[in-house]
Amino acid sequence: MTTGMRYRLGLGNEWADKAALDARIQLLKEGQAMPLQVKVGKSMAIIMDAIRDHGWDRIYLAFSGGRDSAVLAHLIQRVEHILREPRPRVAYMFEDTTLEDPSTYEYIRWWEDTFGRYVARTLPFKKPMAVIREHGYPLYSKRIAYMLQSNRRSKACGDYLRRIHLGHLLDTDIRISRECCFYLKHGPGEQWAKDRGQTAVLLGMRATDSRDRRRNWIARGCYYPVKKGADRVWPLSFWTEADVAAYHREVGLPWARLYDMGFTRNGCRICGFGCHLANPNKFQLLATHYPTFWEKAMTRFGYFDVCEKLGIRDGRK
Repeated sequence: MTTGMRYRLGLGNEWADKAALDARIQLLKEGQAMPLQVKVGKSMAIIMDAIRDHGWDRIYLAFSGGRDSAVLAHLIQRVEHILREPRPRVAYMFEDTTLEDPSTYEYIRWWEDTFGRYVARTLPFKKPMAVIREHGYPLYSKRIAYMLQSNRRSKACGDYLRRIHLGHLLDTDIRISRECCFYLKHGPGEQWAKDRGQTAVLLGMRATDSRDRRRNWIARGCYYPVKKGADRVWPLSFWTEADVAAYHREVGLPWARLYDMGFTRNGCRICGFGCHLANPNKFQLLATHYPTFWEKAMTRFGYFDVCEKLGIRDGRK
């Protein structure tokens, strides 16, 4: 089996096989340690594989305007140039929550103007306020939100939350949910892809983004089908955050201004995932850089009360 194919294929049902698991973890470490130019070549090869498998008109990029997706977008354009395509072929799609950082919208317009590339937009199925009222707040992590929604009273949920010092969430009356992601982003994006017959999506996700993404790469690899929707392709799965920054510098590719303000990720500005750990967290950074928006949004969506009850820093002194 080639190295490229080993990256594509995950562990599958072999989690109980310690030797196979150790080998998979070692493969990821080796991939992350490769020189940047080697990673660039491997990532472009994965993009070419996906284009060959699905065809130009059936593959698209989920373009968030973030640093990772900008690198992936640039690599796609390099692939198009190598394959001598006379015009852009891979569709770019931006899932607009309507609550993105202003610099994200600026960056996407810059990309269209600079590269002559149209970026399609989707809009939420529901308004953000309606999602929070009906389903709950996006706090802590998607994994924790899912466990609280589906298995709050299970022993596994209780043991896990107590182990990470969040046992108090078992008894809170505050609803915590990951449904925002579906109604504001992924649902509209998947519907857009379905309506256009898209069969594969290129995602600028990395195994180092979170423990869940690392587990997903170990289990499924960087190119895999899902029960519903387009095949998932992660050409940057073995890149690190330092690699992404280095690529931007080497090719002279700017990034959205929000990264220079201290934000580590773009996306919906009222998303609270990870805010219990980061310091300063997103709410605190909003208070510093966008004080008017911060005060209005935190009040309107009820975050001040929720954060106070849960002990999450909300940007107030």
